[in-house]
Amino acid sequence: GVIAIFIACIANLFDNLIQLVNIIGSIFYGNVLGIFLLAFFFRYVKGNAVFFAAILTQLLICITYYNLIYIYPSGQEKLGYLWLNFIGAVLVIVTALSFEALDRVLKKPVVRR
Repeated sequence: GVIAIFIACIANLFDNLIQLVNIIGSIFYGNVLGIFLLAFFFRYVKGNAVFFAAILTQLLICITYYNLIYIYPSGQEKLGYLWLNFIGAVLVIVTALSFEALDRVLKKPVVRR
């Protein structure tokens, strides 16, 4: 009951329920897509790099959504919410690859002659 009341209070901020579902999905789906793409195409990237990249990317996507979409009136947004899927997927991949490269450099033993 409380959840239904909460959704009813904020649902009038959106044009319709389908748009609300798409906005909420766009915040999270890009992150999930990036994780799956890493698992399929970049098998050398370890779990720790992917985990921390996903956490960081989700935080950045939430900040991006608030600063570029949420605070503007309908029709005046600076970024379409569907772009969050693409941005999230790319950010997860780039960040995880960066974390993995950094981890390999830090664990690589220094050979001196």
